[in-house]
Formats: sequence, C-alpha cells, structure tokens
Amino acid sequence: MSGPVMGDRFMYHNPDVFGYGEQAKGGPLTSEMHDLDLRDGTEVQFIEFDADSGWPIVEWVDSTGLGRITTIDPVLFDNQFLPA
Repeated sequence: MSGPVMGDRFMYHNPDVFGYGEQAKGGPLTSEMHDLDLRDGTEVQFIEFDADSGWPIVEWVDSTGLGRITTIDPVLFDNQFLPA
C-alpha cells in the first residue's frame, strides 16, 4: 500500500476526542495551548515526510485561525487520520 502524497487531505479523529498535543502530553493542556492544539475533527493537508525522522508532516488551521505545521507519529497517522 502506498503512503500519502503531497496535497492529500485527512481528518484527524481521536476516539477519545483528545487533541493531538493533549494525547502526546498524556494530560490536559493549558487553555492557551488547547486553542493551538490539533483538535478532533480537524482537517489537515499532508505536506511531505520529514527528512530526518520519516514522520508525516501536516498543515492545518488552529481554532484561533492560524496555520500550523507539525510532524505526526506514523502509528497515530495510520490510525487516527482518515481520508477526507
């Protein structure tokens, strides 16, 4: 099976409705960080694979309206990012 290609869109879905950062931290975020987190139900666009880690890089818009870019754990990407 081939991986994502630049421009592919995905929907982040966490079955426990945690944001990606909250899940990675293993607990609640500050209210400021919560607003910047990649939230359940957010659409992201795949950019490329990180040259050093090989992890997928995605771009999305946070709840404040700012564009964000981050790497995603490949296991979580496969399990929690559904084709949009």
